[in-house]
Amino acid sequence: QSIDILLIIYKYQQFYNQLSNPHKMMEYLGSGKMIIASWTNEYESLQDEKLILMAKNDQDFSNNFKIAINNVKYWNSPDKRISRIKFALNNTYDKKIKKIENIISNIEDSNNHRHQT
Repeated sequence: QSIDILLIIYKYQQFYNQLSNPHKMMEYLGSGKMIIASWTNEYESLQDEKLILMAKNDQDFSNNFKIAINNVKYWNSPDKRISRIKFALNNTYDKKIKKIENIISNIEDSNNHRHQT
């Protein structure tokens, strides 16, 4: 809790297809703290909502770091912290598993209904 800004850094341009680390991102989001990260398409909506800052290259990363450092209070405001925590809580493994179970159940129901008609 004593950290103001959390970092996730990958070699975005070199390993584009291997960048997602949902465990670490969810852990960081769950803390509520500001995150500066290498670009990950999976979390683009969080960039749009200004809950994290993502970079596609070293220069962007440096710029994002300066932006965050110069306005830590904005990036760690109570509203942004709560939004990050809510996002993490809405994307737990239990919730993802339930979503998958519902999809499978709907497919099975649809198939059963089709076979009955």
